[in-house]
Amino acid sequence: MLGMRQGLSLGHYQYQQLEQKQRLTQEQRLDQSQKLGQLLRNASWDLAEAFSDSKYTEHTVCSGCGHYLTRDEIMKGFTIDRTDIRTTCPKCGARPRAYIKNQSRNSATIEIPMYCPNQTLERLPHGGLDKLTPELFKRDYRDVFHSVKIHFGTLAAAYAREGLTYPHVEVLEWKEIVAQFLGNMSDALIADHAGVSTSTIARHRRSLGIKSFRKNVAEGLLERMF
Repeated sequence: MLGMRQGLSLGHYQYQQLEQKQRLTQEQRLDQSQKLGQLLRNASWDLAEAFSDSKYTEHTVCSGCGHYLTRDEIMKGFTIDRTDIRTTCPKCGARPRAYIKNQSRNSATIEIPMYCPNQTLERLPHGGLDKLTPELFKRDYRDVFHSVKIHFGTLAAAYAREGLTYPHVEVLEWKEIVAQFLGNMSDALIADHAGVSTSTIARHRRSLGIKSFRKNVAEGLLERMF
């Protein structure tokens, strides 16, 4: 009887150890997934700045508690509702509007509302695209324009998500701009910002002898960053 009890105790202990190990593995995977998401969001911001030759800075202060929301907190605070233009403060739960500051080399710093990807797509104008050049879009839909740049890279990439074609050329010279990003992020993300196909970026990267970006590479970067 004693041996049976000891066997049961050992078996229960081993089960607890296995359950704890599985739980830890799940938590580690979730942590890595969250960090990878943050890395990719930052990569998109870096590309937007490189192609617009300007600086984007998050500038959202909670009206409830005064907390200064970080870039990641702003993005996590948005809901899936395309019509909900507010984010959520992680400290007090208030729902402030999200803002960013854009500072370009040839103009003064401006503060503009920031939208999440879903909200940005909701606000894309669908009529008269044949006459809506990038210059006119930036003038008439300034806040949407900058959110497009951050989340999608180009107007063409954003409209493609809606099943529409944007008929104007946005980026002419891209090879020098993308040089620093090749292999450090996905070809598809770079392609969206450069306004070319993923295969075009891949061919250019291979011609320079640069290996492709892989998830395991991203996880290796994360280990060094966090």
